[in-house]
Amino acid sequence: MDGRTDIRRTKTGHKSSPEQSGLTLHKLADMRRTRVGKPRPLHDQEKLDMFRVAKKFDRLVADLERKMRAALCRLKEMLTGLD
Repeated sequence: MDGRTDIRRTKTGHKSSPEQSGLTLHKLADMRRTRVGKPRPLHDQEKLDMFRVAKKFDRLVADLERKMRAALCRLKEMLTGLD
């Protein structure tokens, strides 16, 4: 490394999530890494794009969770029917 910090790595070199490094979605939306390692404010359109992507994945995860819960309920019903 040439003195620049990387938000994905801790001092020991292990990868960490943005939550572990103290960054939230809003903080990440307000800054962006430049070539010299200093954050710069995002343009409004870039910020909106980031939130759109985050919301899209939020819906996908929520949909997957709903489907998994329904499958678990069906499995429980099948197992109780075997007794």
